[in-house]
Amino acid sequence: MALVNVSDQRISLKVDASGTDVIGNRHVDGQADLAPYQIMWIRMEGRG
Repeated sequence: MALVNVSDQRISLKVDASGTDVIGNRHVDGQADLAPYQIMWIRMEGRG
């Protein structure tokens, strides 16, 4: 799953999934907080 913040504001997103951001190596579970212009690529748990 890819999450992209295209604004100049920090955002919080509800995420209906659990996994690890392969760019920032952070765990995501239910919510993702993105800085301005941040990109997250989430590797879903239980999937390759």
